[in-house]
Amino acid sequence: MDIKKLFSFFWRHKWLIIMVPLVSLTITYFLVRNLPKQYISQAMIGAESGVSEQLLSADRERHHVWQQLYRIAEMMQMKRDLDMLSYRLIIHDLEHPESPFRPYSDLVSSLSPEEKEAVLQAFRTKLLEQSLLTINDNKELPLLDLVASMKYDDSSLLKHLEITVKEELDYINIQFESENPELSVYAVNTLAADFIYSYNSASSSDNKKSLELLDSIRQEKQRVMNQKNAQLANYRSSMGVSSTGGQSEVLYQQILAYENRESEVRREIASLKGAIASIQAKLNNPDNRELTAPSSASNNEIIQLENQLQLANQRYIDNGFNVADKRIVDSLQRLRTARIAANSSVRNTTNSQANRQSLVAERMRLETQLALAENSVSSIQTELSDRRAQYNAMIPADAGAQNLLRDADLATKEYEEALNRYNQASIINNTSGMILSLVESGIPSKGVDSKKKIYLLLSTVASSALCFSILFVAFLLDRKVRTPDQLADASRSKVVSTVNYIRQDDKDLRNIWADKGDVVDYTIYKDCIRSLRFELSEELAENDGKVLGITSLHFGDGKTFVASSLAYAFAMTGKKVLLICEHAPDLLTLITNKKTTEEQNFETFLTRKEIRTEDLITVLSKNSSTSSLLEMKDTKSLVAGFEILKSQFDIIIIDIDCLQDFNKVKEWLMFTDKSIAVFKAESTWREDDRRYIDYLRKQSGFLGWVFNMVKVA
Repeated sequence: MDIKKLFSFFWRHKWLIIMVPLVSLTITYFLVRNLPKQYISQAMIGAESGVSEQLLSADRERHHVWQQLYRIAEMMQMKRDLDMLSYRLIIHDLEHPESPFRPYSDLVSSLSPEEKEAVLQAFRTKLLEQSLLTINDNKELPLLDLVASMKYDDSSLLKHLEITVKEELDYINIQFESENPELSVYAVNTLAADFIYSYNSASSSDNKKSLELLDSIRQEKQRVMNQKNAQLANYRSSMGVSSTGGQSEVLYQQILAYENRESEVRREIASLKGAIASIQAKLNNPDNRELTAPSSASNNEIIQLENQLQLANQRYIDNGFNVADKRIVDSLQRLRTARIAANSSVRNTTNSQANRQSLVAERMRLETQLALAENSVSSIQTELSDRRAQYNAMIPADAGAQNLLRDADLATKEYEEALNRYNQASIINNTSGMILSLVESGIPSKGVDSKKKIYLLLSTVASSALCFSILFVAFLLDRKVRTPDQLADASRSKVVSTVNYIRQDDKDLRNIWADKGDVVDYTIYKDCIRSLRFELSEELAENDGKVLGITSLHFGDGKTFVASSLAYAFAMTGKKVLLICEHAPDLLTLITNKKTTEEQNFETFLTRKEIRTEDLITVLSKNSSTSSLLEMKDTKSLVAGFEILKSQFDIIIIDIDCLQDFNKVKEWLMFTDKSIAVFKAESTWREDDRRYIDYLRKQSGFLGWVFNMVKVA
């Protein structure tokens, strides 16, 4: 959203923005000028909590007190308390006809003395019984209607009654506003006094009832607690269970410990057996060089390999160095080298006898540990069996003790909670709980003007806000194009020129160019047309074009007058101009300021290829009823016709149909070198026009828009 355009829109409607609040302010002034003065009276109720100062200093307790104050303030606005005030007000007015708080209503004035006495007695009875005022009270006597007619009903009283809590003082403030100072004082004092009496009485009675109920609950919880503790003591004595309880849990932990110990010993036995077996395998292995000295058999084997190697070498030489004999020689050499290396490593090892003795000693140590571990298994199993037997015998007795212990603990907790609640209630009851008292009575106050200023201010603000809101919505819904920039944004095309508005009576091109009549508008119009002529001349000269098509988006956008103005402007430069348009007689009169008796027709020219030129501007009319240009002649004939026209004229301007006749426009644009479109200022832009705009933008010869009929301030 363009903020600048929005403020411009508001500025155009500035008189509406000024006049609407002024009218609203004036009407409101005459409506509220006779409002009577209002009198406000206030009374304050104090709350004494009865709790010790140490408790009141705690934030939690103060928050609790404030919650009670707010609850009391809400209670004062309940219908029961307001109905009591209504009874007292109507009773006062009926008992004091010479000085009522408010003038009698028509319904009260219509009562006979007997009826007034009956009504008065009925209200006294309801006040004494403290019953609510409902629609059922209208059956015998119109009690509800009488109260409502005097504006003493609960809903009317609430409109002028304000009850607030002052936390910093622990006060409740009651405020009543009316047109009578005595009424305001009577209302706040009566409401406060009646509520204080009823609340303190009800609070004292409720506290006593609550204390009696809590005491009975406390005694019952104490009886249950003593009973559960006695059952637990008797059970422990009869079953021989320790008073501490949990013996089965201790035995269970011991069983787990013995089972874990047995598992560790058995893993140790398996590990020792594996180590002993490994040592024994090493001692029994005759090929273990670390435990066995090299034998003479190995030396004999080396000697045999050397003999075989000598014979193989001799055979290799005798056979003429045969490849197979070479492989045998190589194989024997490798065997001889490996055997020599094995004997050499054996010679470098430590003393085999010492290694053997070390392994034997390690085996004996492990066998000793194995014997100890195997002997400990039996003792562990014996202890484990004893603990399991004790545990199985202990489970039932301990489980029963645990159940009784849980019941006794629960009963004790419930008794302690009941005792705590009883003690708290007892403290509150002994200190009288929260006691209300009238701290400050209401007194007559100086009358103040009614809310005239507020009404006037609200009227002005509301009407201004409403006016701006309506204008804002109108701006959002406004689809009119008022500036060339808006046209360029909406069409996404260039605006070639802007042309000002000329009244219909002044549309005489001869007077315009001669500066006759309204000189200011004519001068601006000529400058706009000259600027447009310059732009078009540059574009046509660049592409060696002569045919210019002019169309418009809507009917009545002024394209015909723009076309004729351009024809006149080009003729002023000495160029021979051909203008093809509808309604040639009117247009010719507009240009030459004289009547013509004969009309030259474009269709006739296409047939005869003849034309008559008048001065520098020649007008050809095209038949507006012709449905299609291509239906008259084929494309080749039309092209040939335009070539003849181009040879005789410097520029050809075609006043094409409006884009609403889309098919005709497309046909005419086939024969134009350049084209422009005319748009009337402040015309409405419709989304349905988008397809026409997109078609024009795709045309290679489309130059842009002429923003026409712009009103100059």
